[in-house]
Amino acid sequence: MIDLLAWNIGNEDVDCFVTVMKAKDIFQLSEVSRASEKPEDGYQRLLNIKRAQDIAAYLDEGNIIPGAIILSARKEYNLSFDKANNIISFHENNNEKLLVIDGQHRLFGASMAENDILLPVCIFKGLDLKQEVQYFIDINSNQVGVPKTLRIELLKFLSEPESIEATLIKLFRELSEDIESPLYGKTSSTVSIPGKLSHVPFQAS
Repeated sequence: MIDLLAWNIGNEDVDCFVTVMKAKDIFQLSEVSRASEKPEDGYQRLLNIKRAQDIAAYLDEGNIIPGAIILSARKEYNLSFDKANNIISFHENNNEKLLVIDGQHRLFGASMAENDILLPVCIFKGLDLKQEVQYFIDINSNQVGVPKTLRIELLKFLSEPESIEATLIKLFRELSEDIESPLYGKTSSTVSIPGKLSHVPFQAS
């Protein structure tokens, strides 16, 4: 049995436990239900091995990925919570697995890493398939990627001063701020706006 310190951040309708677990423990206790492998009840996308390997390498370099792995413990899963002591227990006689709702690439990558990686975990208890799918859709539909032009703008904090990236960013800024420049008032450094020049076409030109 595995006992961990945890907190229930759920509501009257659903329990949601927040804890920290070793990636390799999560990997052993969970599984991914993929739509391509289980058409009748699967909902996860295919695993991108290259992406998982990149995450493993990133973690082995000493970096941290703070995003939580979202898991589901269905009613059949033998999980208990001691409210008085904030202890969540995973029992050894489980015939079921925790299901990964979100974070399969982070989980696979962390489990492949040479280091023993700790990951934040949110565990929903008692969800059915319909609720799991709804959470999967909600989480992945509401995530917004960083616009490419903003990513380029932020490189000014990461690039070497004399690098090509830093030079282009500096030139873009100077042309944008110089009142006598033909680009004055016609650029946008963080978002793409119709009629304005952003970093993306500027760097491509």
